[in-house]
Amino acid sequence: FGLIDAASLLPLPQRLAQQLLSLADTYGEPGPQPGTVRIALRLPQDALGQLLGTSRQRINQALKAWERDGWLQQRYGEIVLLRLDALRAEAGG
Repeated sequence: FGLIDAASLLPLPQRLAQQLLSLADTYGEPGPQPGTVRIALRLPQDALGQLLGTSRQRINQALKAWERDGWLQQRYGEIVLLRLDALRAEAGG
């Protein structure tokens, strides 16, 4: 329970980055460009919000910001991680 409590106190961008990296480890497959990872799992933003204890709107804002920064690409039913280094830094290591 201590880990859950600690994780819930982290800022949303850090928790979201950790979750995306975890999903990439479990469901990731090579993306369209070398060094990218496609998360091969249909996970709606509202479900991702529920996993992280926040709203779909906040998840959407964070994902859109990262998409503008070139960290990821959202496609219908999937997310392609383009900048794993940036996501790892956001996740805290």
